[in-house]
Amino acid sequence: MTGFGARPAAVTGCTVEWQGLDPKITLTLKGATHSTIIYEGATGLLSTLP
Repeated sequence: MTGFGARPAAVTGCTVEWQGLDPKITLTLKGATHSTIIYEGATGLLSTLP
C-alpha cells in the first residue's frame, strides 16, 4: 500500500483483483468477520475505513 502513508494497524491484509482494466481493492480488517471493498474501479466506488 505505497502512496497512502503508514498502514493503519487495523488492516491485516490487502488484495487487488483486476476485472479487465478495473481494479478492485479489498482490505481485511483486524477482528472483522468479513473483508471491506475500499475501491472498485468499475463503479468508481471509494470507501473509507470504518
